[in-house]
Amino acid sequence: MNKICKCLVLLVVAAFVLQLGFGWNWIELTYLDDTTRFQKHTNKQQINEKMHVHNLSAEYPVSNIDKNALYQRILNKFPWVQRTNTLPNFYLTEKNSDYLSSSYSNATIVFMHNQKSGGTTAKQCLRSLARTCQVGRPVLVCNKNAGLYYSEIADNNNNDTKLQKFYFGGHTFRICDYTTQPCGYFTVIRNPYDRLISSYEFCKDARGAYQCRVDDARIASLKEWAIVQGSFLFRQFLYTPDICIKKFDSEIEKIRLAMNVSMPTRDIPCWYRNKLWIDSLATAQDKLDLLEYVLDHLHVWFAVIGITQEYEKTFELLEGAFKLPFVKLCGGGHSNYHAYQAEGEQSNLNRSAIVTRLKRQLMSDPVVREILYYDLRIYEKAKEIYVNQKEIHSRIPKTDYGLT
Repeated sequence: MNKICKCLVLLVVAAFVLQLGFGWNWIELTYLDDTTRFQKHTNKQQINEKMHVHNLSAEYPVSNIDKNALYQRILNKFPWVQRTNTLPNFYLTEKNSDYLSSSYSNATIVFMHNQKSGGTTAKQCLRSLARTCQVGRPVLVCNKNAGLYYSEIADNNNNDTKLQKFYFGGHTFRICDYTTQPCGYFTVIRNPYDRLISSYEFCKDARGAYQCRVDDARIASLKEWAIVQGSFLFRQFLYTPDICIKKFDSEIEKIRLAMNVSMPTRDIPCWYRNKLWIDSLATAQDKLDLLEYVLDHLHVWFAVIGITQEYEKTFELLEGAFKLPFVKLCGGGHSNYHAYQAEGEQSNLNRSAIVTRLKRQLMSDPVVREILYYDLRIYEKAKEIYVNQKEIHSRIPKTDYGLT
């Protein structure tokens, strides 16, 4: 009788747990590699296949530990993600002294280029500003030279390197750490789905570009392209250029073999070396914690954050922060526009129709949403910052910063 009672009690408890469990909406992510990709365990009936970006954060586990403890743990394991010299967001920071306010107009200006997010427009703008201001040409720090550039600057560094006025490229997000002088970052961010589609279509014709070399966009499906590219912007905050020099080839070779990457180590571009490096070091929880660290520091790291679809307003915000004629010299046009092709088709079709169809395809795929989760969260936070910047900028009296 006692055994029967115990069994009944256990059955009741089990039934209660099951009932409670099916009420949870949970997803556990375990990142493996580019071949096995992600293992997802979920109550599929709880997922809305048409979920919007702002609902994503509720469907993934985030660290609930104390933020200071989280930061310390992140910096202990990934010390290179800490930035030591940045001008905080111009519009969201209370400037309590003339010195701080003038720091922006005197600062080195560094553009962090997230590929296929209107970066050519920003780079041409900085070239125009450099000519007008009669300062040295902007310095490009990218896949091709990042490892060597930072190696050389570190060897010659006394923590107060004299920097050029302008820098741009995909690997610039540490330039300011090499000086004690005022130094401000800005970036322009694009919807991650749109950015991925643009990258995919661009790389069908530009196989030689560094971001196009790991996979062949002419052969790969859009989903396969998403898996290889991943959350590209998120990783830019985590880059370490040391991985890109020959000294670390042996480490990358070990990771390459472990992850079944067929490309020879010597041919792997800097951005993908960093992807392999981070994936080999970071657990799923590490990546979520790193994401929280990035989200919490965007307003501290970037003097201005722009949005691709509002480039003219972005130039106004940059002009107000850095007191240079961004609008006069750079407004009114965008560069590097290229026609899209429908996936698997050869003829040019209507760009808007292609984007709409491919974007719907991406957004309906739970694997793609998981892969882009980090960039989607960053994009939402960046938009929030951008709206706040615009609101504050609208209250500031307009000033003409045209140079005579």
